[in-house]
Amino acid sequence: MAKPSRNEFHVAIVGAGIGGLALAMALHKKGISFTLYEDAKEYSVVGAGIGFAPNGMRTMDLIEPGFRPLYEAICVGNKGEDAQDIFFEGMLLEEGLGRDMPWYGHSGWGHPDYVRKSAHRKTLLDIMTSFIPIENVKFNKRLTNIEQRPDGVTLSFLDGTTAECSVLAGADGIKSTVRANVLQHYPSQVAPVYAGAYCYRAVIPMSEAYEILGDLTDVAKIYFGHGRGAVTYRITGGDEFNYLLCVDESLDGWKLEGAVTEAISHEAMMSDFEDPRLDDRFRQLLAKAKPVKWGFFHHIHTASYYRDRVVLIGNSAHASLPFQAAGAAQGLEDALVLSSILAEVAKMPERGTDLARYIQAGLSAYDSVRRPRAQKQLEQAAEVRRMIFFQHEEAGVDMDNILPRLQQGRFDWLWFHDMNDDVQEAVKRMQKQLSHQSSNGLGDLRLFWRTTSEDAYQKRATSRGLKAIISDPVEGAENVLKAYFEQSRSYLEGFGDYDKLVSNYEFVHDIVPRLPEADFIQENGPERLELKRGLIATLDKHARPGVVIASSSSGLPSSEFIQQCEQDSTRVLIGHPSTLRI
Repeated sequence: MAKPSRNEFHVAIVGAGIGGLALAMALHKKGISFTLYEDAKEYSVVGAGIGFAPNGMRTMDLIEPGFRPLYEAICVGNKGEDAQDIFFEGMLLEEGLGRDMPWYGHSGWGHPDYVRKSAHRKTLLDIMTSFIPIENVKFNKRLTNIEQRPDGVTLSFLDGTTAECSVLAGADGIKSTVRANVLQHYPSQVAPVYAGAYCYRAVIPMSEAYEILGDLTDVAKIYFGHGRGAVTYRITGGDEFNYLLCVDESLDGWKLEGAVTEAISHEAMMSDFEDPRLDDRFRQLLAKAKPVKWGFFHHIHTASYYRDRVVLIGNSAHASLPFQAAGAAQGLEDALVLSSILAEVAKMPERGTDLARYIQAGLSAYDSVRRPRAQKQLEQAAEVRRMIFFQHEEAGVDMDNILPRLQQGRFDWLWFHDMNDDVQEAVKRMQKQLSHQSSNGLGDLRLFWRTTSEDAYQKRATSRGLKAIISDPVEGAENVLKAYFEQSRSYLEGFGDYDKLVSNYEFVHDIVPRLPEADFIQENGPERLELKRGLIATLDKHARPGVVIASSSSGLPSSEFIQQCEQDSTRVLIGHPSTLRI
């Protein structure tokens, strides 16, 4: 594959996990130029069990029609026709498993239209990589630096090489390097947060598992307990058994900063399940696991999934606890929506700096559609963790309260959501932003109006006798403004002499020194919370007291971005130039 030039629309993907591979598949299907960079020397050969609910299966179809049939050929569900629609069955980890409880025997939860489809992660990755041309993949590429420019992004790697792209998609996992770039204004949100629990995990032959658990291996299960829990299910066509043996501890219990795993001794591992009240069969399973603690970390707070030309997908954006078995599917959903947005951007004739506003509008739309849904899933998975360890604020230790909570309000929105609707909504939001930008003349134009005539408030903008001081940081913005005036000539001539009207403004590169002159300020910055907050704070700091600051925000309430105002936050209001009457 030839090295992309700065004039070519090209996407760089960092990380060849599920999210990165899904995005590569989707971009390849849509004919969009991309390169996938992977830190390792080859595709991943490690992993354990993984599963997809109906939303994940439908998303496979939308990414690549050949994806789902190959996955269904290697996945497996519960054993027995009557158990296919069970997501998990709940039992206790203690001796007897809760057989004497009234709920025992009807403790499963799921949906009539759900069919469990679990597999081994390595096999899934083998399927996904088969759709990606190897010439689009570069291994041994550890990202060390990201430089965003008005016309693109430069990536630097540990081996001393660099690469150029129009958009960078960070799919580099829970310890993402790209995430630090996106959240540079939110440093406390960059690192994953320890959820106060870890697990030992293993995949063993089904024959060995059956010797220990018997027909308890038939249906996927979650075992509940005070400070201990377990998750088990079949994979690899029923030939293998995947399990996690979980341990609760304090939120500050993880001591290895920067690491999500910890190798310990076999004796230390076994001591975690030495409580005699626990069913001995789980100690037998534990003895077959490697003595490695897998910490449960997640990104419980993420202010944005993008910044300028850099965007996050998969675990880089929303690493989740595994207890809702939905994290991988969320990565597929990310890839579907983002690839659809990037396909819209790729259609535009502009390149380099001129493409920036399309990228901004597209990534903002992706963020507004994907982030609420992915974060809701993440929060619900954390809630399930509390229930497993009998720590839920309302359900407590009563399985009669816990089991209904695991069913109600948890899956209709997640499993049966129409991803086609999300794609269409994201494209619609992108187009709306671009339309709004175009109606105001510039992409992220900031208009600063100064009144100069007695009838100023009865007339609008330059066509109504107002003196306008205009600023925009994008290169070439003044030329775009002039072109817009020319396109609007017939309209403006209805208000008087065209040349006189369009000369009644001044374009400046640094607006701050001119803010004290303004009698009214109109802000039309991008729909990004961190940018809005800083911009509004600057306007408030330098504008005269009493001067109204109108923001064109359509997706963010003013209460979200006035928090840094030092003078008077009450003068900030929502006001769109296309509808505001001055």
